[in-house]
Amino acid sequence: MKGYLFCNTPEIIKESSSGGAFSAIVTAVSKKENQDVIVYGAAFDEHLNLVHQRYEAKEDYSSLRGSKYVFSEYNKSLMQVKEDLIKGAYVIFTGTPCQVYALKSFLDRENFNTNNLLTIDLICHGSPEKSLWRQYKEWLEKRHEKKIKSFSFRYKGMRWHGYSLMAEFEDGERIVNSHDLQVYMDLYFTHQIMRRSCYQCKFSSTDRPGDITLGDFWGAEDIFSGIITQKQKEAGVSLITVNSDKGKGIIELLTNMSVEFNWILHKCIDDSFIKYQTGLNSPTVKPNDNEAFREYMSKYGFDAILSKYAGFNLKGRIRYYIKYLANYIGLIK
Repeated sequence: MKGYLFCNTPEIIKESSSGGAFSAIVTAVSKKENQDVIVYGAAFDEHLNLVHQRYEAKEDYSSLRGSKYVFSEYNKSLMQVKEDLIKGAYVIFTGTPCQVYALKSFLDRENFNTNNLLTIDLICHGSPEKSLWRQYKEWLEKRHEKKIKSFSFRYKGMRWHGYSLMAEFEDGERIVNSHDLQVYMDLYFTHQIMRRSCYQCKFSSTDRPGDITLGDFWGAEDIFSGIITQKQKEAGVSLITVNSDKGKGIIELLTNMSVEFNWILHKCIDDSFIKYQTGLNSPTVKPNDNEAFREYMSKYGFDAILSKYAGFNLKGRIRYYIKYLANYIGLIK
C-alpha cells in the first residue's frame, strides 16, 4: 500500500477535518474531465439527518467536507449514481468502506460500466447507530430549548488534534466543546455505540474497496519530521492511499496541479504509516459489556447511559472543568 501526505490551502483545510484532500481530488478531476462531474458524500439535511447527497462539482459542495460520526442513509444514492453514469457524467463517490463496497456490488451485479466512477473510501473506526444520533440531537435540543441549525464534529476553530464539537442553534447561538457536546464523543470512544457489523468489519485492513482511501495522517510529525511545519501539523494533514490504477491517476493529477493550486503532496518512503491507523489494521473491538450496555439503554433510556457511560454527572462535570482549565492555561496541548 502506497501512502501520501497531502495539505490543501489554509482556507480549504479550515473547512475540512484534516488536510482537505477530498476537495483537491474534486478540483483536479473537474479540471481534467471534459464532462459533467458529480460528487456524492454524506451531509446533514435540514432536519440534521445524515444523508448521502448529490452535487455537481461546480456547485458548493462544502457540506460534504468534514467527518460525521454517524452512519449516513445512502441507499437512494446507489440508483442516482447509476443514472448519472448512464447520462455520461463522471461520478466521484465517497463514503465508508462498506458503502463503497455496496455501490460497487450493486453496479457489478448488472455488469455496469464503471470507467467513469471514482470511489473514495474513508478510514473508519465504526459508525454509531442512526437512532442514537437522533436521540442525542433531541436530548441536546431539549436541554437548550431550541433547534439545532448546524453541527460540526471536528470544529477547526479549535486545534486539529482534538475532537472539538460545535453546535449552532436557529437563534444564532453557538456553543463549542461544552460538556453536553463532549459527551457524544466520550460515548463514541467507549466503542459501545457502534453498529453491530462494525465490530466484525472486513474492511478494517489494507485491502480497500475504494480507488483511493482518505483519512487523518496520524504520525505525520514522526514520518515527515523536518518536512512539515508545526503550523501545518496543527492545521491538519491528510493521508491518501492508492488502491487501484484509477487511484494512481489521481495522484498524478494532484502532482501535476500542486504548483498551480498551492497544494503539498509528499510520498511516504515506506508503509510505516499503517501502524498509526487502527482502521487499516483491525476492526474496533466490541466491549465485553456491550450487550449489557444495549439492554441498559433500552430499559433506562438515553439520559441514563450518558450518566453511566459518558460521565454526564457531577463527577464527570468536575473532570470536564479541570481538563478545560488545564487546557486553557496551557498544561494540556
